[in-house]
Amino acid sequence: MLQYLGPRHRRVTVWPAISTVGDLLVREGLVTKRRRRRRSVHPGIVPPHTTEPNDLWAAGFKGQFRTGGGVYCYPLTITDQHSRYLLTCHSLRNVRTVFEWVAVSIKSRPTHCELASI
Repeated sequence: MLQYLGPRHRRVTVWPAISTVGDLLVREGLVTKRRRRRRSVHPGIVPPHTTEPNDLWAAGFKGQFRTGGGVYCYPLTITDQHSRYLLTCHSLRNVRTVFEWVAVSIKSRPTHCELASI
Protein backbone atom coordinates (compact mmCIF):
# COMPACT_ATOMS: atom_id res chain seq x y z
CA MET A 1 0.00 0.00 0.00
CA LEU A 2 2.87 2.36 0.80
CA GLN A 3 4.35 1.57 -2.61
CA TYR A 4 1.07 2.67 -4.14
CA LEU A 5 0.70 5.85 -2.08
CA GLY A 6 4.36 6.96 -2.17
CA PRO A 7 4.51 8.15 -5.81
CA ARG A 8 1.09 9.80 -5.54
CA HIS A 9 1.94 11.83 -2.42
CA ARG A 10 5.51 12.99 -2.90
CA ARG A 11 5.33 15.71 -0.22
CA VAL A 12 4.86 13.11 2.52
CA THR A 13 8.33 12.10 3.71
CA VAL A 14 7.55 10.02 6.80
CA TRP A 15 5.07 7.17 6.48
CA PRO A 16 3.69 5.05 9.31
CA ALA A 17 5.02 1.57 9.88
CA ILE A 18 3.55 -1.25 7.80
CA SER A 19 2.04 -2.81 10.94
CA THR A 20 0.29 0.49 11.77
CA VAL A 21 -1.23 0.64 8.30
CA GLY A 22 -2.39 -2.96 8.69
CA ASP A 23 -3.97 -2.17 12.06
CA LEU A 24 -5.82 0.80 10.55
CA LEU A 25 -7.15 -1.31 7.67
CA VAL A 26 -8.37 -3.99 10.08
CA ARG A 27 -10.00 -1.40 12.36
CA GLU A 28 -11.93 0.11 9.43
CA GLY A 29 -13.03 -3.35 8.24
CA LEU A 30 -11.25 -3.06 4.88
CA VAL A 31 -9.42 -6.36 5.23
CA THR A 32 -10.35 -9.70 6.75
CA LYS A 33 -8.07 -11.98 8.72
CA ARG A 34 -6.79 -15.09 7.02
CA ARG A 35 -7.81 -18.48 8.28
CA ARG A 36 -5.02 -20.14 10.18
CA ARG A 37 -3.66 -23.24 8.53
CA ARG A 38 -3.70 -26.42 10.54
CA ARG A 39 -0.30 -27.87 11.21
CA SER A 40 0.22 -30.89 9.03
CA VAL A 41 1.06 -34.05 10.91
CA HIS A 42 3.12 -36.77 9.33
CA PRO A 43 0.87 -39.84 8.90
CA GLY A 44 3.52 -42.23 10.24
CA ILE A 45 4.11 -40.44 13.53
CA VAL A 46 2.15 -41.45 16.60
CA PRO A 47 1.94 -38.52 19.03
CA PRO A 48 3.25 -39.38 22.51
CA HIS A 49 0.57 -39.70 25.17
CA THR A 50 1.66 -39.49 28.78
CA THR A 51 -0.40 -39.74 31.93
CA GLU A 52 2.01 -38.22 34.45
CA PRO A 53 5.35 -36.45 34.63
CA ASN A 54 8.48 -38.53 33.97
CA ASP A 55 6.59 -40.94 31.71
CA LEU A 56 8.58 -39.75 28.71
CA TRP A 57 11.59 -37.51 28.30
CA ALA A 58 12.77 -36.03 25.04
CA ALA A 59 16.28 -34.93 24.11
CA GLY A 60 17.23 -32.78 21.20
CA PHE A 61 19.74 -30.33 19.83
CA LYS A 62 18.47 -26.77 19.43
CA GLY A 63 20.65 -25.58 16.59
CA GLN A 64 24.15 -24.28 16.89
CA PHE A 65 25.84 -20.95 17.40
CA ARG A 66 29.30 -19.52 17.61
CA THR A 67 30.50 -18.20 20.98
CA GLY A 68 32.42 -14.96 21.46
CA GLY A 69 35.66 -16.94 21.19
CA GLY A 70 34.66 -18.34 17.80
CA VAL A 71 33.98 -21.87 19.09
CA TYR A 72 30.77 -23.58 18.00
CA CYS A 73 28.31 -24.53 20.74
CA TYR A 74 25.64 -27.23 20.33
CA PRO A 75 22.97 -26.90 23.06
CA LEU A 76 21.37 -30.20 24.09
CA THR A 77 18.06 -29.95 25.95
CA ILE A 78 16.21 -32.67 27.84
CA THR A 79 12.52 -32.02 28.55
CA ASP A 80 9.67 -33.85 30.24
CA GLN A 81 7.01 -34.45 27.60
CA HIS A 82 4.07 -34.37 30.02
CA SER A 83 4.81 -31.15 31.89
CA ARG A 84 6.96 -29.61 29.11
CA TYR A 85 9.46 -28.80 31.88
CA LEU A 86 13.05 -28.22 30.82
CA LEU A 87 15.07 -30.70 32.86
CA THR A 88 18.52 -29.68 31.66
CA CYS A 89 20.40 -27.86 28.96
CA HIS A 90 24.04 -28.73 28.22
CA SER A 91 26.39 -26.90 25.93
CA LEU A 92 28.53 -29.27 23.92
CA ARG A 93 31.46 -28.65 21.61
CA ASN A 94 30.29 -31.25 19.13
CA VAL A 95 27.38 -33.61 18.55
CA ARG A 96 29.55 -36.71 18.61
CA THR A 97 30.27 -36.22 22.33
CA VAL A 98 26.73 -37.26 23.27
CA PHE A 99 26.69 -40.37 21.13
CA GLU A 100 30.05 -41.47 22.54
CA TRP A 101 28.72 -40.92 26.09
CA VAL A 102 25.57 -42.92 25.33
CA ALA A 103 27.58 -45.75 23.77
CA VAL A 104 29.92 -45.94 26.78
CA SER A 105 27.07 -45.83 29.29
CA ILE A 106 25.18 -48.61 27.47
CA LYS A 107 28.29 -50.81 27.37
CA SER A 108 29.02 -50.23 31.05
CA ARG A 109 25.41 -50.86 32.15
CA PRO A 110 25.11 -54.13 34.09
CA THR A 111 23.10 -56.90 32.47
CA HIS A 112 20.17 -58.70 34.11
CA CYS A 113 22.47 -61.58 35.14
CA GLU A 114 24.91 -59.19 36.83
CA LEU A 115 22.04 -57.45 38.64
CA ALA A 116 20.70 -60.78 39.94
CA SER A 117 24.05 -61.65 41.50
CA ILE A 118 24.41 -58.30 43.32
